[in-house]
Amino acid sequence: FGYMTMKKTICYQRIFITFSLLAIITLGFNIKVLQAQSKTMDEKIDALPRKYEVVDTTDTINYDNLLKTIKHHEHLLAKYPNESFVPYLMFELAELYANKSQYEFKQKMKKYDEEITKYEKGELFREPVLPRVSLKETIDICYKLLEKYPDVSYKDKILYRLAISHLDEGNMDKAKNYFQQLVFETPESPKISEAHFRLGEYYFNKRNFHKAIEEYKH
Repeated sequence: FGYMTMKKTICYQRIFITFSLLAIITLGFNIKVLQAQSKTMDEKIDALPRKYEVVDTTDTINYDNLLKTIKHHEHLLAKYPNESFVPYLMFELAELYANKSQYEFKQKMKKYDEEITKYEKGELFREPVLPRVSLKETIDICYKLLEKYPDVSYKDKILYRLAISHLDEGNMDKAKNYFQQLVFETPESPKISEAHFRLGEYYFNKRNFHKAIEEYKH
Protein backbone atom coordinates (compact mmCIF):
# COMPACT_ATOMS: atom_id res chain seq x y z
CA PHE A 1 0.00 0.00 0.00
CA GLY A 2 2.82 2.40 0.89
CA TYR A 3 4.65 1.60 -2.36
CA MET A 4 1.54 2.33 -4.46
CA THR A 5 0.89 5.61 -2.65
CA MET A 6 4.50 6.74 -3.21
CA LYS A 7 4.26 5.76 -6.87
CA LYS A 8 1.08 7.81 -7.31
CA THR A 9 2.69 10.79 -5.54
CA ILE A 10 5.71 10.69 -7.88
CA CYS A 11 3.36 10.44 -10.85
CA TYR A 12 1.37 13.49 -9.69
CA GLN A 13 4.58 15.42 -9.12
CA ARG A 14 5.73 14.67 -12.67
CA ILE A 15 2.35 15.77 -14.08
CA PHE A 16 2.50 19.00 -12.02
CA ILE A 17 6.05 19.77 -13.16
CA THR A 18 5.12 19.08 -16.81
CA PHE A 19 2.11 21.42 -16.66
CA SER A 20 4.17 24.08 -14.86
CA LEU A 21 6.83 23.99 -17.58
CA LEU A 22 4.17 24.20 -20.28
CA ALA A 23 2.58 27.18 -18.51
CA ILE A 24 5.93 28.99 -18.24
CA ILE A 25 6.73 28.37 -21.91
CA THR A 26 3.25 29.51 -22.99
CA LEU A 27 3.46 32.64 -20.81
CA GLY A 28 6.88 33.51 -22.22
CA PHE A 29 5.62 33.07 -25.77
CA ASN A 30 2.55 35.24 -25.11
CA ILE A 31 4.70 38.00 -23.58
CA LYS A 32 6.95 38.00 -26.65
CA VAL A 33 3.92 38.16 -28.95
CA LEU A 34 2.44 41.07 -26.98
CA GLN A 35 5.78 42.90 -26.95
CA ALA A 36 6.11 42.41 -30.70
CA GLN A 37 2.57 43.65 -31.28
CA SER A 38 3.12 46.65 -28.99
CA LYS A 39 6.40 47.49 -30.70
CA THR A 40 4.80 47.25 -34.14
CA MET A 41 1.93 49.48 -33.02
CA ASP A 42 4.30 52.08 -31.55
CA GLU A 43 6.42 52.04 -34.69
CA LYS A 44 3.34 52.68 -36.82
CA ILE A 45 2.17 55.57 -34.63
CA ASP A 46 5.37 57.22 -33.44
CA ALA A 47 8.03 56.32 -36.02
CA LEU A 48 10.11 59.38 -36.81
CA PRO A 49 10.48 59.90 -40.56
CA ARG A 50 14.00 60.16 -41.93
CA LYS A 51 15.14 63.51 -40.64
CA TYR A 52 16.14 66.29 -42.98
CA GLU A 53 19.72 67.50 -42.77
CA VAL A 54 20.32 70.72 -40.86
CA VAL A 55 23.10 72.49 -42.72
CA ASP A 56 24.43 76.01 -43.25
CA THR A 57 22.53 76.48 -46.50
CA THR A 58 18.85 75.86 -47.11
CA ASP A 59 19.59 74.52 -50.61
CA THR A 60 20.17 70.97 -49.37
CA ILE A 61 17.11 70.76 -47.11
CA ASN A 62 14.66 68.10 -48.20
CA TYR A 63 11.45 70.11 -47.93
CA ASP A 64 9.16 67.07 -47.97
CA ASN A 65 11.06 65.41 -45.11
CA LEU A 66 11.02 68.69 -43.21
CA LEU A 67 7.21 68.86 -43.47
CA LYS A 68 6.90 65.20 -42.41
CA THR A 69 9.09 65.83 -39.36
CA ILE A 70 6.98 68.86 -38.37
CA LYS A 71 3.82 66.77 -38.72
CA HIS A 72 5.41 64.00 -36.62
CA HIS A 73 6.32 66.39 -33.80
CA GLU A 74 2.87 67.99 -33.81
CA HIS A 75 1.29 64.52 -33.65
CA LEU A 76 3.37 63.57 -30.59
CA LEU A 77 2.61 66.85 -28.82
CA ALA A 78 -1.12 66.31 -29.36
CA LYS A 79 -0.90 62.67 -28.26
CA TYR A 80 1.29 63.18 -25.15
CA PRO A 81 0.58 66.77 -23.94
CA ASN A 82 1.77 66.17 -20.36
CA GLU A 83 4.91 64.09 -20.82
CA SER A 84 8.34 65.26 -19.61
CA PHE A 85 9.72 65.44 -23.15
CA VAL A 86 7.12 68.04 -24.25
CA PRO A 87 9.28 71.19 -23.74
CA TYR A 88 12.19 69.72 -25.71
CA LEU A 89 9.84 68.57 -28.46
CA MET A 90 8.31 72.06 -28.59
CA PHE A 91 11.76 73.61 -28.95
CA GLU A 92 12.64 71.19 -31.75
CA LEU A 93 9.38 72.12 -33.45
CA ALA A 94 10.26 75.81 -33.16
CA GLU A 95 13.61 75.09 -34.83
CA LEU A 96 11.88 73.06 -37.56
CA TYR A 97 9.50 75.92 -38.28
CA ALA A 98 12.44 78.34 -38.41
CA ASN A 99 14.10 76.18 -41.08
CA LYS A 100 10.80 75.96 -42.96
CA SER A 101 10.40 79.74 -42.91
CA GLN A 102 13.96 80.35 -44.10
CA TYR A 103 13.62 77.76 -46.86
CA GLU A 104 10.34 79.26 -48.12
CA PHE A 105 11.80 82.78 -47.93
CA LYS A 106 14.80 81.73 -50.01
CA GLN A 107 12.52 80.24 -52.68
CA LYS A 108 10.55 83.50 -52.80
CA MET A 109 13.80 85.47 -53.11
CA LYS A 110 14.87 83.34 -56.07
CA LYS A 111 11.58 84.08 -57.78
CA TYR A 112 11.92 87.78 -56.91
CA ASP A 113 15.42 87.92 -58.43
CA GLU A 114 14.11 86.40 -61.66
CA GLU A 115 11.17 88.79 -61.81
CA ILE A 116 13.23 91.92 -61.00
CA THR A 117 15.61 91.00 -63.84
CA LYS A 118 12.65 90.73 -66.23
CA TYR A 119 11.26 94.03 -64.90
CA GLU A 120 14.54 95.81 -65.52
CA LYS A 121 14.58 94.44 -69.07
CA GLY A 122 11.04 95.71 -69.65
CA GLU A 123 9.59 92.19 -69.83
CA LEU A 124 7.40 92.87 -66.77
CA PHE A 125 5.35 96.07 -66.43
CA ARG A 126 4.79 95.87 -62.67
CA GLU A 127 7.70 95.96 -60.25
CA PRO A 128 7.74 92.80 -58.08
CA VAL A 129 7.33 93.18 -54.31
CA LEU A 130 10.36 92.31 -52.21
CA PRO A 131 9.40 89.31 -50.00
CA ARG A 132 9.85 89.30 -46.24
CA VAL A 133 10.55 86.35 -43.97
CA SER A 134 7.92 85.45 -41.39
CA LEU A 135 8.87 83.42 -38.31
CA LYS A 136 5.49 83.67 -36.59
CA GLU A 137 5.18 79.93 -35.82
CA THR A 138 8.66 79.79 -34.30
CA ILE A 139 8.12 82.91 -32.21
CA ASP A 140 4.71 81.75 -30.95
CA ILE A 141 6.08 78.36 -29.86
CA CYS A 142 9.00 80.00 -28.03
CA TYR A 143 6.62 82.39 -26.23
CA LYS A 144 4.54 79.41 -25.06
CA LEU A 145 7.68 77.56 -23.98
CA LEU A 146 8.90 80.43 -21.79
CA GLU A 147 5.44 80.93 -20.32
CA LYS A 148 4.80 77.26 -19.52
CA TYR A 149 8.37 76.12 -18.71
CA PRO A 150 10.26 79.22 -17.43
CA ASP A 151 12.98 77.17 -15.71
CA VAL A 152 13.86 74.80 -18.53
CA SER A 153 17.57 73.93 -18.60
CA TYR A 154 18.09 75.15 -22.19
CA LYS A 155 16.38 78.51 -21.68
CA ASP A 156 19.31 80.29 -23.34
CA LYS A 157 18.60 78.44 -26.60
CA ILE A 158 14.97 79.51 -26.52
CA LEU A 159 15.90 83.14 -25.82
CA TYR A 160 18.51 83.04 -28.57
CA ARG A 161 16.02 81.63 -31.07
CA LEU A 162 13.52 84.35 -30.14
CA ALA A 163 16.15 87.08 -30.49
CA ILE A 164 17.40 85.81 -33.86
CA SER A 165 13.85 85.33 -35.15
CA HIS A 166 12.90 88.92 -34.30
CA LEU A 167 16.18 90.08 -35.82
CA ASP A 168 15.48 88.21 -39.07
CA GLU A 169 12.02 89.79 -39.21
CA GLY A 170 13.60 93.22 -38.81
CA ASN A 171 12.27 93.93 -35.31
CA MET A 172 15.52 95.19 -33.80
CA ASP A 173 14.07 96.40 -30.51
CA LYS A 174 12.49 93.04 -29.63
CA ALA A 175 15.65 91.25 -30.70
CA LYS A 176 17.65 93.52 -28.38
CA ASN A 177 15.32 92.74 -25.47
CA TYR A 178 15.81 88.98 -25.81
CA PHE A 179 19.57 89.26 -26.24
CA GLN A 180 19.64 91.27 -23.02
CA GLN A 181 17.44 88.68 -21.27
CA LEU A 182 19.83 85.97 -22.42
CA VAL A 183 22.78 87.89 -20.96
CA PHE A 184 21.14 88.57 -17.59
CA GLU A 185 19.29 85.27 -17.04
CA THR A 186 21.71 82.74 -18.54
CA PRO A 187 25.22 84.17 -18.00
CA GLU A 188 26.88 80.75 -18.42
CA SER A 189 25.44 80.25 -21.91
CA PRO A 190 27.86 79.62 -24.80
CA LYS A 191 25.79 82.21 -26.70
CA ILE A 192 26.86 85.03 -24.35
CA SER A 193 29.67 86.39 -26.58
CA GLU A 194 27.42 86.55 -29.61
CA ALA A 195 24.64 88.17 -27.57
CA HIS A 196 27.01 90.93 -26.44
CA PHE A 197 28.22 91.41 -30.01
CA ARG A 198 24.64 91.66 -31.31
CA LEU A 199 23.84 94.20 -28.58
CA GLY A 200 26.96 96.14 -29.56
CA GLU A 201 25.74 96.24 -33.17
CA TYR A 202 22.31 97.42 -32.03
CA TYR A 203 23.71 100.32 -30.03
CA PHE A 204 26.25 101.15 -32.75
CA ASN A 205 23.44 101.48 -35.31
CA LYS A 206 21.60 103.73 -32.85
CA ARG A 207 24.84 105.79 -32.63
CA ASN A 208 24.98 105.14 -28.90
CA PHE A 209 28.71 104.48 -29.06
CA HIS A 210 29.30 104.41 -25.31
CA LYS A 211 26.91 101.47 -24.83
CA ALA A 212 28.20 99.83 -27.98
CA ILE A 213 31.77 99.90 -26.64
CA GLU A 214 30.62 98.39 -23.32
CA GLU A 215 29.03 95.50 -25.16
CA TYR A 216 31.97 95.00 -27.55
CA LYS A 217 34.35 94.76 -24.59
CA HIS A 218 32.83 91.39 -23.72
